[in-house]
Amino acid sequence: MGLFDFLKKKNNEDYKEFNSADEHYSISVCRLEDGVIKVNFITNKAEEIFRQQYDSMELLIMGDSSAIEDKSVKDCKVSWYGMDDAIEIDEHGRELSRRTRYKHVLAEIDTDLIETDNEYGIMVMNGLLRKNRVERYLRDGLNENPETPCGEYVGGVRRIGNEYKKVFDIKVGEKAHNLDTMKEKREKWKIKQEQTKQNLIEIKKERIRQLQEEIDELSR
Repeated sequence: MGLFDFLKKKNNEDYKEFNSADEHYSISVCRLEDGVIKVNFITNKAEEIFRQQYDSMELLIMGDSSAIEDKSVKDCKVSWYGMDDAIEIDEHGRELSRRTRYKHVLAEIDTDLIETDNEYGIMVMNGLLRKNRVERYLRDGLNENPETPCGEYVGGVRRIGNEYKKVFDIKVGEKAHNLDTMKEKREKWKIKQEQTKQNLIEIKKERIRQLQEEIDELSR
């Protein structure tokens, strides 16, 4: 049983699975009852798997979108995982795995195209939402004055000439970076970082105290 057959059996969802011109990629899309669009993506390219440390992705495109600088920006969650990852279940019956460790992002994604155009879907999943790319933007979003303001905005995919390419709208990035929600996240992040720093200082102080006691004992 393939992964998508397993997902269909597990969730009883109506998946649309596309046949890619590139045999190295598989992508499937379904609409959930709450309006969320779920996209599952798999690569079997060994060099990509080795470099990225994952072979699968899951994208949830939430039902709502926001207009930022006249661009339609989707509220999304994305995760990266391996098909062979071990899965644990907590005491509440919730799955504990990389698949469920979603990162929240804002992205310009055409929901009609991602359901119908395999080439577009692959560029979204394997280009726009590549793990190291998303994490770089999210790190910048926690910086007060990054070189490229972005908040949780990671750009979008548009057809330029005869192919789909990643794009990043600087004005949208600046607007997203200065949303009240991002200001609050940066403030909480700074508090968390300071607390981590103080905890580390206390640990080192305690270690110094223990070493001094050992030195004193040896000196007697």
